[in-house]
Amino acid sequence: MNLCIAVFLLMLSVAGCVKKEEAITPKTDPVQVYGDHTLPQGDHEYDTELVALYKKYNTLILYKYLPKDVYWNVNNSIEVFYDENTNRTVAGYQYTPAEEAYIRPQLNLLKEQVFKYFPDEFLKKNLPRKILLMDKFFYVYGGTGRPEQQSKFPYAGTLGFDYLGITGGNAGITGMTPEQKRAWRVEIIAAFLQKLTNDGVIPRISAFTALTNYSLAMPTNEAMYGNGIIIWAYRTPNYDWDAYLKMLTTTTDAALNAPGGFWNPGIDNKGTIRKKSDVMINYYKTKYNIDLRAIANDL
Repeated sequence: MNLCIAVFLLMLSVAGCVKKEEAITPKTDPVQVYGDHTLPQGDHEYDTELVALYKKYNTLILYKYLPKDVYWNVNNSIEVFYDENTNRTVAGYQYTPAEEAYIRPQLNLLKEQVFKYFPDEFLKKNLPRKILLMDKFFYVYGGTGRPEQQSKFPYAGTLGFDYLGITGGNAGITGMTPEQKRAWRVEIIAAFLQKLTNDGVIPRISAFTALTNYSLAMPTNEAMYGNGIIIWAYRTPNYDWDAYLKMLTTTTDAALNAPGGFWNPGIDNKGTIRKKSDVMINYYKTKYNIDLRAIANDL
């Protein structure tokens, strides 16, 4: 009996120590999505759309990010480097972030000149985790002196380990001509499609490579073009595919058909280049609903 009383008193003691849980209330802070990045990034009118695009495509479109997001590729940096001891620049890349005042037209450019050419489901599945909005992106050549003293090669965009970087976030975007927009578009899309090929997302197909004999001797340009090779250094199946992919996403019909163009009979002396082009065009159109010729031709 004493044991039963003792157990009962112990149960009452434990029950008296139980603290009542507080009511659960939702947090109003920005949602941390990937690492240091949060949405919304600010209170501009376009921030609401950036959140909506994240929900639609599962891709962060960022104007606030860190240099490490651009320069670090797993275990190495691609950033230009200046050695003070030798007063020399080691070649690498350099970017400037987009100006917030021009992100609205830059976002419109992204939608109208890139997203427009892909089905939504394709983008949802294949866009990288982040799209970084930039002002400019350069390759800086090495040499004596600081990086700002070196020659630079500008790019419309860049593809990193987990991101797509696009330029144009500056005052110049408001005066872009249709041809400048086309040039911006084709460079970015060509790089994006090439990465998807390299990653095996879009496989190369045998119907294309079967039209060329890659072991054939091609001592002249006439023989090379007749065999369907458009770049001498790219006369292997994979590189050949890559050369055609770039040609078909960046070169207009007018340029391809003009004298010296790859579809002109003066170059395409056996019609092989056009046949291979048609195979690739039809493949992207029927399999992925991607129109390579619209990407290259539209203004």
